[in-house]
Amino acid sequence: MTVLVAVVLALRLTQIRGSLPYSLHYDERHLTERARGIMQTGDWNPHWFRYPSLPIYLTTGAMSAGLLRSAAGGGTTEVAEIGNVATPYYDDPTIVFPARVLFALLGTLSLLLAGGIAWRATGSSVALVVAVGLLAASPISQFHAWAYLNVDTVGTFLALLAVFHALRPRRGGGVAGDGWLAGALAGLAISSKYSLYPILLPGLLRIGLDQDARKGPRAAAFVAAAVLAFAVTTPGLLDLPAFLDGMAFEVHHYARGHGAATIEAGLPHLREQAATIAADLGPIALLLAAVGAVLAIRRDRRQGVLLLVFPAVLLLYLSRQRVHFERNVLSILPFVAVLAGAGLAAVFDLARRARPLRGRPAVAGGVALLLGLAVVATLPWDRIRRRYDPTADSRRLAVEWIAAHVNDDVTLFVAEELEIDLRPLAGRPVVPFSLFDDDVERWRATLDLAGGSAIVYPTLVPSEWRPHVDRIEPIVSFGRSAVKPTVPPPVRGTPNGSLLRPGGSPGLWIGRVE
Repeated sequence: MTVLVAVVLALRLTQIRGSLPYSLHYDERHLTERARGIMQTGDWNPHWFRYPSLPIYLTTGAMSAGLLRSAAGGGTTEVAEIGNVATPYYDDPTIVFPARVLFALLGTLSLLLAGGIAWRATGSSVALVVAVGLLAASPISQFHAWAYLNVDTVGTFLALLAVFHALRPRRGGGVAGDGWLAGALAGLAISSKYSLYPILLPGLLRIGLDQDARKGPRAAAFVAAAVLAFAVTTPGLLDLPAFLDGMAFEVHHYARGHGAATIEAGLPHLREQAATIAADLGPIALLLAAVGAVLAIRRDRRQGVLLLVFPAVLLLYLSRQRVHFERNVLSILPFVAVLAGAGLAAVFDLARRARPLRGRPAVAGGVALLLGLAVVATLPWDRIRRRYDPTADSRRLAVEWIAAHVNDDVTLFVAEELEIDLRPLAGRPVVPFSLFDDDVERWRATLDLAGGSAIVYPTLVPSEWRPHVDRIEPIVSFGRSAVKPTVPPPVRGTPNGSLLRPGGSPGLWIGRVE
């Protein structure tokens, strides 16, 4: 398992390096821009509380280290010089790189925590292996661990750490060891994402279920530590108007809906979340997780409750909202993986103890193996392959290809919607154009005047972009391509936004104007 986790981390770091200098998600700016503001002003109040502040502070620390690294390499030397740190690309990627690495590390450590939770909850090495393997295969977990900075990655790591602590063996100890640490972990998780408040339940239930006369002091220590950890890392009480405004915005936002992400609250949303999880981990894994949940309670009611209470309450809370974002199930996926492992281990145990197979462990193992192979066979391998694709961002590849194959005096026509960083091509004649410019003849005349020229434009586009691209193709003679369109069409993109496929880079061609 250690080798698998190390390989996953290495691949994620490779993907981060291959994506730079591009920022692959619009929401990343909420962390990086506020971290830059703290670095430039010295004011540790972010004055913005739609997100809790702990991920902002982690980003600030990592970007500060990135600034020093950049200065050592002859790059940015003053905080006032830090430029763009969000979409479409970083002015100085060296500054943001340590933050991307930190979040990828937290996302990867979550694999180990999932395995640790599986072991503590079941005592089964089979459950441990399945939990780590399934979570490593999860396309959602993989993408959000490396592609951009997001609060869900931090919150998931801390929530797993809190549940892992709640499942610890009882060894006695003082109030500080039980209440304070458990409460601090819960408070830090909520300070990463507000909706993770159900993480308070495992720690409190652990105190309530323990046969201990000090339940009152331990519970008081837990609550005090949770409040203190949250207040220190999300200083909303120091800026109450901004804190209440941010909270009210998010409450209204999730109650009202969010464009195409709007869904009917209640059972329809619950079904959608189940479908998202099934599409991510496979239907057999989801079925095994349901079996594992039932058997976890039957095996050890106390441990089963501690394991299930957080993901179950979080799932129900999310289903009450009218917004469905894929990333919102990120904190639930590890527990589904753990329960799937528990379910598979239970099936093996039942087969081993069944009267017809008693004394024939090889046959019982074969039953479990076949079920495990069914899990593997139903994983979304195409999505997994694409999410783990270590190929550099196509915009980087395009620029590198142009530098190597296109003469310096050739005029480059580049679609603005691709948001390509052309700084490595400084000094070359570049003419930007928009796919949505209705004056086709005007920019076509510009092409004619340019003589020898090349054009960079997208080929894999949302359906509403297709007519705009179609009118370009008749005047382009396809030459050698920098990036061949081997991925499905993008799932998002607007005239004023990034044209991205899942995982980052747009599909594009470099052609020669006829």
